[in-house]
Amino acid sequence: GALAILRTCGYRVIRQSLPPNVKRHSLEIKDLPSALDGFTIAHITDLHLGLCASQAELNQALRLVASLKPDLVAFTGDQVDRSADNAKLYHRPLEHLKQVPHGVWGVLGNHDHYTGAPLQVARYLTEGGLTTLVDRQVNLPDLPLRLIGLDDQGIHHSWMGRGGPSLDAKDDPDVLNFDLVNGPAPRPGDFTILLNHRPEGFGQAAAHGCRLYLAGHTHGGQYQFPFKDQINLSAAFYKYSSGLYHEHEAWLNVSPGIAAVGVPFRLWAWPEISIITLKRLN
Repeated sequence: GALAILRTCGYRVIRQSLPPNVKRHSLEIKDLPSALDGFTIAHITDLHLGLCASQAELNQALRLVASLKPDLVAFTGDQVDRSADNAKLYHRPLEHLKQVPHGVWGVLGNHDHYTGAPLQVARYLTEGGLTTLVDRQVNLPDLPLRLIGLDDQGIHHSWMGRGGPSLDAKDDPDVLNFDLVNGPAPRPGDFTILLNHRPEGFGQAAAHGCRLYLAGHTHGGQYQFPFKDQINLSAAFYKYSSGLYHEHEAWLNVSPGIAAVGVPFRLWAWPEISIITLKRLN
C-alpha cells in the first residue's frame, strides 16, 4: 500500500512538470461577425509563478502557446504568487508571444492580490507585454471585438476571506460589478469576451452582452474523476467548475490552468492550455 501511494505521488509530480495539455474547443456562434470566423484564442490561467511554478515552466508553456499561432492570448489570473516582483519573471518568456496578431491580455486573480501590491503586478505584466485589464474594457481597433477585464473581487465577498467561493457560488451568484469598468463605449455589433478570474455570474455576464466568458481559479478541482472534467473537488463549491459550458446564448470556459496550488499534485485534472476557435453558425 505504501509503495502504491509513493508511485501515485511520484506520477503526479512528474505529470505536473510535463508540458501542459492542449485542449481545443470549436464554438459555433450565431451572428458571429464574419471577420471573426475562424478566430483563435489561447486561454491560459493560474500559473502561480513564484510558488508552484518556475520561470522555466512558464517559458515552456508560452513557447508552446506561440507554436499554436493563436490570434489572441488571454490570461485569467493568478499569474504570480508571494511577491509582486515575480511578475518581472514574465518579461523574457512573453517574448515568445510578440508575434500574436491581436495581443496578449489578462486580468488579476486572488493570488495576485495576496502579494499585497496587485497594481504593481499589473504594471510589471503590462511592461512585459501582457496588457492587464483592471476593471477596464477595450475595443480592438481592427476587429469587431470587445474585451472586458474584471478585477478579482472574491476576497471581498467570500466566506473564507482569502479566496474561498462566495456564499452562494454553487448557485452562480450575481457578483460581477460591471459598474466599475472604465473604457470606451461598446460599438454596435461587436463580439464581447469577458475575462474574469472566478467562474461566477455566468448568467449575469450573458445578460450584460458577453458571448464568451473565460475564467480559471478552480484548477479543475486538481483531483477529478477520469475523463470527466466536471466531476471534481471544486464542483462542491462552484456550479461551473471545469471545462466548457453553453448556456444563456453564451459560452463559458473554465480552464484547469497550468500550476497546482496548495500541494504540487494533480490527478486527471492535468495542466492545460485551451485553444478556442470561433465559428460562425449560418
